[in-house]
Amino acid sequence: MEKAQHIINEPEPHRSNKAGDIFTLQMVESLPA
Repeated sequence: MEKAQHIINEPEPHRSNKAGDIFTLQMVESLPA
């Protein structure tokens, strides 16, 4: 059960990191506009 929780907990930070990268990219693109 501990192993299953670890696998479920791993994709979450990966997804958050990608969302943050897209958010930062959008903000930087909106700055000069």
